Amino acid sequence: MASSLLRVAFYRVALRRPLHVTAANGIYSYHPPRVGEDPNINMDFHESLITPLPVFPRTIGFEGELKTLKEKEKGDWKSLSAEEQMDLYNMYFSMSMADMCREKDDWKSVLGVISLVVAFSLWLHYFLHTQLLQPYPESCTNPEWAHEVIKKQIQFRANPITGYASMWDYENNCWKK
Repeated sequence: MASSLLRVAFYRVALRRPLHVTAANGIYSYHPPRVGEDPNINMDFHESLITPLPVFPRTIGFEGELKTLKEKEKGDWKSLSAEEQMDLYNMYFSMSMADMCREKDDWKSVLGVISLVVAFSLWLHYFLHTQLLQPYPESCTNPEWAHEVIKKQIQFRANPITGYASMWDYENNCWKK
């Protein structure tokens, strides 16, 4: 629940574009289109689950077929085909509520990147330990060496409170039970 609240707060603060509205008449300011973009698309248009009904429509200017469709919109909607109704909907909105509620597949990309990083790290570890670094010393890998170290600690009575010397019974010459 906390993560969804944080996500909603993040979308409200970070991703919401400010609306350019003039105070005098409430008409949004015109921004010239960027190269390669449709000049009839509103650059300030933003819709999400937080703001499902945007203030301004998606399409600014209507030309050709859209103009005739806009005139048909004022009449009886039963005379419009399903395709024309979808075109009208797409003039005002870019996504349906089902599209907005659909889960994103971003987790697959994140999982792929994490898998690549882990695989590279494991390969680097293997390469370093087989090609560049010296092998581990015998004192780390030989169990007999470890037993000899424990015997010396018992003989020297090293760390008699919590170490091996505290677990050794010196009178019976065996481990305490």
